[in-house]
Amino acid sequence: MSCSARISVVSLFIISACGVVVVNGSPTGVDPIKLMLWKSNQKAQEQARVKRDVTSEDRKQQQGTVTDVRRKCVVFMHVTKSGGNTLKNVFKNSPWFGKGSYRTGNRGTCYSVAWRHDRCVGMRGGLFIGDSVLGSDWVLAQPNCTWVAMMRHPVTRLVSAYTHCRRRSVHYTVQPYLDQLCAPHQYDWFNLDILDFAKVWGNNLFRQLLLSDFRDSISMRMAEGRPICPVKGARCESWLQQSILLEGLEELTSPESEARLERAIRDLKTQFNLIGLLEHYDESLELFQRALPGADLRNTLKKKVKIARHGSGKTKDEATLLLERVWNDPGIMDLMRADLIIYEECVKYFNHLKEVYGMTEGFDKDVPEVKQ
Repeated sequence: MSCSARISVVSLFIISACGVVVVNGSPTGVDPIKLMLWKSNQKAQEQARVKRDVTSEDRKQQQGTVTDVRRKCVVFMHVTKSGGNTLKNVFKNSPWFGKGSYRTGNRGTCYSVAWRHDRCVGMRGGLFIGDSVLGSDWVLAQPNCTWVAMMRHPVTRLVSAYTHCRRRSVHYTVQPYLDQLCAPHQYDWFNLDILDFAKVWGNNLFRQLLLSDFRDSISMRMAEGRPICPVKGARCESWLQQSILLEGLEELTSPESEARLERAIRDLKTQFNLIGLLEHYDESLELFQRALPGADLRNTLKKKVKIARHGSGKTKDEATLLLERVWNDPGIMDLMRADLIIYEECVKYFNHLKEVYGMTEGFDKDVPEVKQ
């Protein structure tokens, strides 16, 4: 054992391995050589302690406060066609959750994509991603997680989803695909109008937020194998089954529906610590960066993530015409009435969060634009 390993500077009386007597932390040895050796070891110990502290501080700067569990557990609710795929990859490649990241126990990445199959069970902390995180009892029970979501205006989101599914429908007869957003085994969107799509899509976000209220009853009824989708025996996506089982509750046609919308808005602000807007993507990423500085999200997007555009540039002209039509069609707008109300509240909440994190004076916009 080395000299430094046997010296206790807080002992009342101890004889070190160097032959130096230490009383109340002060050396009293008479041998000058041994005294010099003792001082040298004390200096080495102090340098090692400082190095450990610096390393610890550096880790905190790079990866967030390690002891702060909240900063090591992120739940990202993926709102489809709202820039979610890009942000999902940013989190996955960040210093917290990417290769070489700091992890404890079984922290990792988990996907909750269908409330019937809770794939996140058993994981504590880490990165939880999915459109059905509000339908996962396990994810909801995670302590001290930071809940994040990126929202988009319902009109542009509807058009984006419709053009996306039309592009996919062209290739479906040649090469079947399993895009859960489009329910291709139930509908042929290439030969259907956007009004038909809007009737199925409806208040998509409101329906997603209702998962926390109805996950048990819906799961139970679905487990019974009840044939509920238009095309019997064909693949039927979870969101479509949920829409049918809710029996119009998300359409704001009853007092109960109105009451649940009010509660969904209230819960949205208490459940989610951070909400961004696709229309203000650079500001949203800056907001997330300030709230979660160790995740280094801005640099991760710039250096490690390819922006997911899903071929949206190919349908730009079509999308422009559809946007004009939807904005001027009261029937389609009414089908998304709940989502329009929720989005207005999200804008208010977003502006409030900007004030909380000191973003009223602006910032450097050095991240690429994301459109989906």
